[in-house]
Parts: sequence; structure tokens; C-alpha cells
Amino acid sequence: MKNRWGMVLCMFMVMIAGSLFIAIPAYAGFGQGNGFGADSLSEGFPAEPEGSRYFIHDTFEKFVLVAVFSGIAVILLLKKRSLRKPFLVAAVVILGFVAGGFLCPFMSVQNIFLRFQTGYLLLFLVPSVLAIALGRVYCGFVCPFGAIQELLHIPTYRFNIPHWLLTILQKIKYVVLGYLVVRYLVTNVPVLSGLTPFNALFSFGGTMPALVLTGITASISLIVFRPFCQIVCPLGAWLGICSLLSRKNMVPAGCKQCDLCAPKCGVQGISRGNIRKMECIACGQCVDHCPLTRKKKYMNNTAKKIKAA
Repeated sequence: MKNRWGMVLCMFMVMIAGSLFIAIPAYAGFGQGNGFGADSLSEGFPAEPEGSRYFIHDTFEKFVLVAVFSGIAVILLLKKRSLRKPFLVAAVVILGFVAGGFLCPFMSVQNIFLRFQTGYLLLFLVPSVLAIALGRVYCGFVCPFGAIQELLHIPTYRFNIPHWLLTILQKIKYVVLGYLVVRYLVTNVPVLSGLTPFNALFSFGGTMPALVLTGITASISLIVFRPFCQIVCPLGAWLGICSLLSRKNMVPAGCKQCDLCAPKCGVQGISRGNIRKMECIACGQCVDHCPLTRKKKYMNNTAKKIKAA
């Protein structure tokens, strides 16, 4: 019975993901600038004013916030991962509700072409460079869209999608990334900016389809770890590609490939000590539950106590 309901849930998620490039684009009209989904050029901000300023709207404040949060995320990743959950709450409150939610996973990718001559380029480069250096730290520590999904998740009721199916579903976000890029290059019109799940919640508004997608994503997040991040998010797909250049490896030296860490990986990205870097969000759960890490930590603490005595 459990497997039956699991398959039903997986089919439901496929239908939701499919709607993003079947029903929605069809309703918007490929190439039309006044259709549904092509409603705004940014993340809920008014049209760009006349002039040639580099920082438009409140881009500078957004850049500072993203840079500060990213810097703190690096410190937490390397020194104090135990504070990650409170930090996710701060990201949801400040970057989400207070600042209106950014970087919009759909619009940030298109802003590279639409507003590359403005501060939106810097906003995009911060998580990109961070991914090249340390992996998808932005996804795992900073992004309010991913954070709220994780905070809603109930580990006790977690449903793990069958590995073969998850491998297929996780490729959808790369298809979405390609679709957004190609569509903009062909039409010069951004699309889907108003449909990012939780964007309507963070901005206290939005269309009915956006609210429905938010409700569906929130509901699925209760039992599936970060469903939007794993399956649909185009920004996560881009950062996953960037992370391939990262030399940071979460696997501790001397890994015995015992796979005891695998069940702790929310994105199910570990197999026999090997981590799929494109899917890893650098949360550190695998490292924190590794017997080698615990043993090393115990020995270090013991050495400190002996030295102090």
C-alpha cells in the first residue's frame, strides 16, 4: 500500500512539473509579450526607469543582503553547521518576507540576458561564484525558496522517491533551465517570473495559479525533501553545473563507503561514499553523521581536555 501511494505521489509531481512547460507556456503564448507568465521583467518590481544606472530599483540593497548571507553561509559550512537551521529561518524571514523573496529562481536566470548591464549581474554572480568555489552553498544555506521547503518538511514522514525515478525527475530542472534560456534568446520576452512557488507568499500577492502552485509545493514539501529544488528549480540547475568546477568534497578523508550517511541525504545523492555534486546542496548532514567525523571530533575534544588539564 505504501509503495502504491508513493507511485501516485510521484506521478502527481511529474504532472505538476510537466505543467510548467506544457499548460503554462501554452496559455502564455510562445513569443507574446503580454501573455500570462510574461507579466513582469523583474522579481515583483516596477519597470526599469529611464536612464543608465547600474543599480536599479533596490538592486544594491539586494546585492548586499545576498553577499552578507552568502558570507555567513560559508562560515557556517566550514565552522558551525549546527546553526544552519536557525540561519534558514533568518533567510526565510529576511530574504523572503521582508525583502520580498529573491533571487527568483525563474527570473534570475533570464535577468542575465535582460539586465546584464545592471546590478542583477552581480546578484547572479554571487551564488554562481560560490558554487564554483564550494558547491551549492547558496541553495543549502541562503535561498529562501529552498529554506521554506526544508523548514516545512517533516523527516518522520519523509517519502524517498525510488532512485531510478528520482534520477529522471531531477533532470527536469535542466530542461527548464534550457527552456528559459532558449525561449528568451528566441523571443526576448521573459516568462514564468510570477509563477515561482512561494513568491506569491513572500510578496503577499500574486495570481491564482501562483498561489495554487505555492500551496501544492508546500503540501508536497511536508513529505518530500525540497521537491521544487530537486525537480524544477532552474537556478539550482545552473548552480549544480557550476558546482562541477568546485574542488570542495563533503566526503571525509578515509571514507570506508559504509553508506551510513546515505539515509541522511535529503536529495538522495549519496551512493557508496560518492556524492553527486550537481545535486548536493552542501547541507553537511552526511558529514555530521559520518562515523569517521564523529570519531575525529571525539578525539579532538579529548585532546583539548587533556591539554587543558
